[in-house]
Amino acid sequence: MSFFNSIFSTAAPTQTGLQTVEKLCDRLEHSTLLEDRRNAVRSLKSLAKEYQADVGRLGLHLLLHVLENDSTDADITRFALETLIALCTSKPSQAANTTAAGAPADDDLGLRFTEAFIQMNDTVSLLLSLLAENDFYVRYTTVQLLTLLLTNRSDQLQNCILAAPMGISRLMDLLKDSRESIRNEALLLLVQLTRSNQAIQKIVTFENAFELLLDIMEEEGFAEGGIIVQDCLHLMSNLLRKNVTNQNYFRETSCVPRLVPFLRSLSPSHASASAPPAASHHNNGSSHHHHQHQHHGHEGHGHSHDGDDDHESHGHSHAGGHGGGDAQTPQPAHWTEQKTANAVLGLQLIRILVPPNNTSIVITQKTMLQHGIIALLAEIALFEDLPPRVKCEALSTAAEVIRGLPASQDAFAQCRVSVNGAIVATPLALLFAMLEPRRAFAERSAALYLFQSLVLNNEDMQTAVASTLPGNSIPFMPARAAAGRGQSSALGSGIHPSSSSNNLIATAGLGSGGVTLVAHVQGAGELLANGLFNAQDPLANWLCSIALGSVITNSTVAKDMALSSHISARLGEKPLSLMSQCTNAMTQVSGTGALSRSSVSSPSAASSDPSSTPRTLVGLLRLLCSWLADSPAAVRTFLHSTYNLPFLVELLEQHHSTSTGAVSVVIQGMAALLLGLCFAHNDVAESTFNRASIRLTIQNRINLETFNGYIANLGRCEYFTKAASNTSFSSTKPGDVWFDYEFTVLFKRASVAIERALDPAYEHLQTLPQAPSAPQGYALPYQNFGQNPGVASSPQQQGQPSPMPPQQQPQQQHQQQQQQYQQPLTPVQQSTQQPYSPTPQASAQVADHSADHALVLQNFKDLIRKQDSEIAQLRAAVSQRDSEIATLTTQVQASKQSTPTLPSQGEVSALQTLTTLQQEHDSLKADHEALLGILAEYDDTKAKYRQRILDLGGEVTDEEEEDDGESEQ
Repeated sequence: MSFFNSIFSTAAPTQTGLQTVEKLCDRLEHSTLLEDRRNAVRSLKSLAKEYQADVGRLGLHLLLHVLENDSTDADITRFALETLIALCTSKPSQAANTTAAGAPADDDLGLRFTEAFIQMNDTVSLLLSLLAENDFYVRYTTVQLLTLLLTNRSDQLQNCILAAPMGISRLMDLLKDSRESIRNEALLLLVQLTRSNQAIQKIVTFENAFELLLDIMEEEGFAEGGIIVQDCLHLMSNLLRKNVTNQNYFRETSCVPRLVPFLRSLSPSHASASAPPAASHHNNGSSHHHHQHQHHGHEGHGHSHDGDDDHESHGHSHAGGHGGGDAQTPQPAHWTEQKTANAVLGLQLIRILVPPNNTSIVITQKTMLQHGIIALLAEIALFEDLPPRVKCEALSTAAEVIRGLPASQDAFAQCRVSVNGAIVATPLALLFAMLEPRRAFAERSAALYLFQSLVLNNEDMQTAVASTLPGNSIPFMPARAAAGRGQSSALGSGIHPSSSSNNLIATAGLGSGGVTLVAHVQGAGELLANGLFNAQDPLANWLCSIALGSVITNSTVAKDMALSSHISARLGEKPLSLMSQCTNAMTQVSGTGALSRSSVSSPSAASSDPSSTPRTLVGLLRLLCSWLADSPAAVRTFLHSTYNLPFLVELLEQHHSTSTGAVSVVIQGMAALLLGLCFAHNDVAESTFNRASIRLTIQNRINLETFNGYIANLGRCEYFTKAASNTSFSSTKPGDVWFDYEFTVLFKRASVAIERALDPAYEHLQTLPQAPSAPQGYALPYQNFGQNPGVASSPQQQGQPSPMPPQQQPQQQHQQQQQQYQQPLTPVQQSTQQPYSPTPQASAQVADHSADHALVLQNFKDLIRKQDSEIAQLRAAVSQRDSEIATLTTQVQASKQSTPTLPSQGEVSALQTLTTLQQEHDSLKADHEALLGILAEYDDTKAKYRQRILDLGGEVTDEEEEDDGESEQ
């Protein structure tokens, strides 16, 4: 050491450092004594941080030589590994000095030495062989170095590990090490190693990884454990994400049931019974692990866990995305930050096993159903005292576990949870969570996602919910046998089916299975209807529009139940049909800027979200699109009000002229889509708004190309593409979410149907039934006014179809019932208009209906007058052209007589002008004849309507007769 002191005391600082490194490297290379080499390596380690460039340039290959030849000495091996860690670690100033593209700068010595070390022959295999040494420091430091190399150059090191014989097996053996520090460092290494390489993921999986990780989690206390549990969950997520082979292996090796204890550690019952000593034990283990990370930080490697971007985003950012209000909401006393992180990662792991839109997950869903996971998820997701991040993740996890599987959906509906001290069915608790205005948008949207998954592809669940809508008169009839529903012991522990209602059985005549399902959702329809028209909570309008749209999507029976539903806008008022209430609300929102069912509005709600008013309008349009899609009965009901179609056209024109922003694009597209559905699924021939009239409206008022552009722009807008990319709601900001995934599926199908319906080339392929004349027992709209007004005395009696499913009825009987069902739905021209209810006062009905026809006739008269003016202008133009032709003809003849020679240049010009004028004359004459034809058609139409008014008992004034006579002349 005196030799070193003399050097330090006689030379300049830079020269002393360089000379010292040179002398130490010379001694390391040429010394024959192990002790001298050991001291040289120890000294290089102490200089490596300050003189990183010099030590790396002169000593990197010497350190590798030490690992090859002196690996039997634990001390020199440890010093060499620690020196390599110092050389391959980027200093903060170097790490910050990167190019604009994110690539490391030339002076990032840590990355340069990492590349140089990996490129040397068999260096990674040499490090892996050192893991066989039982010495604690050798193993521990080797794992640290491998983790650092993997952080700096992941792809290169992954390939080297794959190429090394028994490389991954040696790493997996570290998980069995009884020394927790080595095991924990091995976890961090495996987390980075398995991040993006599926080949490594499969090898690690078949090295019994899941069983080892679940054992570690059980030892640590599952969710109550420390950061070790978080690392285990992160590693399992890497192995399972988008890897179908590993997902099948996880299920087939009976690992799914081992998730049950983890979920129980999250349940409210477990939280109340948790023992403080156990928590203290796990916290100590977590503290020890953090202490080790702090030690790594002194060695320049402490960022290996805390800087794991993928881990952080997967375990925190995504969960935080669902719980945007977590920062403002205090954590429950027994929920630490670590337990919250463990819970979020564990729930995400379950979601990875059941990715949406993957048909191969049904077996996994059934396995979860058999082992009671659905009941546990219901208890966790709907527990009130839960961190927002965990609650949002639990709601989304439950949604994807039951999504698309009727047995799981029924099992979830049969669960019971506590809400404000009362035991209620899970569907109602779910709607309570969705409609609670104090909750953050992330929680409410997650509850909506779970409700959508509850009814998805489950017609029994859809019709059961629809049967609870206020005023519905159609009884619920389950499509599936009651014996096949989720009534068996396979439901698992924690599921408690409710008792059936005897009075429902007596009144509806249903089996116990169907009545039980209705009992589970009893009150759901009323909650949806109240939220749909709640002026105090605009967000609830949008949420309930989507939820109710999901209830009726692809279910003819549910749509019929919704058509028969009648609700009152205010206490004491006569009920209106649900569709009339929707169109009235839509009119109010677009016209006054606020949805108001009472004289008292909510300034706070309006000011909190500027997009609340257009959001309500978009929600109502989305509901109506779901309703009218593939439902001619719903289209007839919607068009029964003469105001609805002009309102859609006005909505398109209004937003076309005022703004081209994203919200206007959304409203234009939704209005165009609804108008297109009215055309595509219109099956009534004799109606003011039949296919021909709607096509004419689109062509004249909107333009067909512009109309198609509205729909196409909706499919390309950012809000739509975000919704189409994820089945759940990924954003925490209400202003970023306008659509749900289910609507995007409906939109893609409906837009194709509309395009084909409007294309004349597909006209011969359209098979919608037409009704040019009324069949027996049915009167078309606008024909049943004043004719036998006593057929029905109430909307319920008029609108009630046969309780048998349509597919079991004869075609003619079903058509009659569908047509009769539409009779009581009267046009709604104002928000205060009452629904049509036939009474003996036929004169009042005739007067109202005559007013409608008078408005239609007035529109036709205005159009005819406009056409007459255009015809007069054309006649004047034709006369002017005839005069010019006659003048030019006279000039040509006079020129020929005076000069019987070759035509001059002036004569040629005159002939050309004459030819052009003759062509223009012919064109104007053809236009004139076409307009005369159009005028004749309008005269016939006007006469039909005048005769129809007379047949219905109306009157045509003398003034109208004179106007008609003038137009005919």
